[in-house]
Amino acid sequence: MLAGVIVTHAGLAEALRDAALHIAGDASNLSIVSNDGLSVEQLSDQVRRVLDGLGGTGCIVFTDMGGGSCATASQLLIRGYPDVRLVTGVNLPMLVDFVLRRSDLDLDSMVKRLLQRGLSSIQELR
Repeated sequence: MLAGVIVTHAGLAEALRDAALHIAGDASNLSIVSNDGLSVEQLSDQVRRVLDGLGGTGCIVFTDMGGGSCATASQLLIRGYPDVRLVTGVNLPMLVDFVLRRSDLDLDSMVKRLLQRGLSSIQELR
């Protein structure tokens, strides 16, 4: 089963995980890290501890926006983790799809699916 780490500003990671749990019913192997009150170095250390605790499992790090401190710290860090991918712009449909399908797909196939799911969930409703 693939693991996930949600790294966001303030309390967004916890809210996304809790919402995914409410919808999908299982948020195991889905960790959260907030940048609240942390320097980029401290944030990177927090993410490193979570990744090291996964024991080499394939993992996707979800961040709220590219170019922000969460994505920057994660991007620099994952260079040392060949079985970790970084996806920015996390949204709830993408995360729910990850939780529901994380046992069905390999890491690269999952990333491709999540990018498509994330994009397709953004739409104007009239």
